Amino acid sequence: MRRLTTLPVLALLLAACSGSSPATTAVVPIGRGSDLTVAAVTFDPEAPRVGDEVIATVQWVDLAGDEPFPVPITIDLMLQPDALGLVCSWETVEALGTVSCSFPGWTDPGVYRWDAWVDTLKVIEEPNEGNNTLGGTISVEP
Repeated sequence: MRRLTTLPVLALLLAACSGSSPATTAVVPIGRGSDLTVAAVTFDPEAPRVGDEVIATVQWVDLAGDEPFPVPITIDLMLQPDALGLVCSWETVEALGTVSCSFPGWTDPGVYRWDAWVDTLKVIEEPNEGNNTLGGTISVEP
C-alpha cells in the first residue's frame, strides 16, 4: 500500500497560495475563539468496486461555536493514490456543515488512504490546529 506523503499536500497548498495577497491568507483572530475539526467523512458506496462513481461527504464543526466566520475557510479531501489527489475542495463561512462531491472512483482494487482538512490554509486562529484533520482508509473491490 502506498502512503500519501505530505509533499503533495504541501505542493497543493503552496500552489493555492501563489499569487495571493497577504490580505487573502492572513490569519483572522476570532474573538469568541474557534476550534475547527473534521467530524466525519463518508463514502457512498461504502465499499466501492473498481470504476464505481463515488460520492464523498465531509462534515465539519467549530467546537467553540456556530456563528459564521468573517472570511471563507477551505475544506479539502485528498484521496490516494496520488493520481486522484485533491478530489474535492470547498469554501464556506459556516462554522459547521456538510459538503459532498462525486468523483469517478478508483481504477485498481486495494485499500486506499484518504485525508480531510478543514481550514486548510489556517486563516482562522485556533488554540488547537492539530484537530483540523481526519484520515482513514477505504477498501476498493475488484
